[in-house]
Amino acid sequence: MINKDSLMAQEYIKPGGVSGYKVLDFHAHMGNLVNSYMPFGSAEKMLYLMDQSNVRCTLFSGHNDLTMGNRFIHDEIEICKRYPGRFKLYMTVFSRHCDFKKDIALFEANREHFAGFKLHPSYSGIRPDHPLNEPYLEYADIHGLPVLGHTWRGLEEPYENVLKRYKNLKLIGGHCFFDRWDFTARLALSYENFYPELTAVLVKRGALEEMVSVCGSKKILFGCDIPWFSYTYYIGALFSADISDEQRQDILWNNGAALLNMT
Repeated sequence: MINKDSLMAQEYIKPGGVSGYKVLDFHAHMGNLVNSYMPFGSAEKMLYLMDQSNVRCTLFSGHNDLTMGNRFIHDEIEICKRYPGRFKLYMTVFSRHCDFKKDIALFEANREHFAGFKLHPSYSGIRPDHPLNEPYLEYADIHGLPVLGHTWRGLEEPYENVLKRYKNLKLIGGHCFFDRWDFTARLALSYENFYPELTAVLVKRGALEEMVSVCGSKKILFGCDIPWFSYTYYIGALFSADISDEQRQDILWNNGAALLNMT
């Protein structure tokens, strides 16, 4: 149930919603996935949903990139150019099929449209700490870039190995090692450059409160895996959580804006 004592929640349920509060989405995709149909998978339909919930910018990786590498990445760069500031792209590290020099040349030629890199070991079949990923992680570390990791139960050790080795990249823990809330929060306490991200977390009542009780709200980032899930559900779940409005603002905007040097 929406927290009736939250001033943010009261504003959100008015016509127009969250007009006074900005949102940064750190975990999204675009397009259809293999034979799956995504009714809101196009850039234009995503923008429609973003505008309804005051999402100023969405960081995404294309569905095609997760299964076929970066052969369609030029189309995604064009989308970022078409809607400047509304989308930032993660370059997906498809491990076995990557050409680091070619990828980095493209990354640097379009730097303003890239947020960082994306690791998805469930699709690539390669652990985050595998040598095939090293050139990208080293580059991210040198430049202090965000790296969004698909984290799930069972991937704790390889991701912590990345954190032990690379101290300057910003590792975003997508899904918070689903169901390992205490572990994720303690990882955020132990490593300055680790940021929990809420995709899939908010379907579990009490999970966010558990993490905030351990690591606070200053490093937790908002994301919802759009177009798989909706902003209204995830933002509503955030307003239902037993945390303060100040902590909600940290999660929805402040933490991410600081990480990306946005205003």
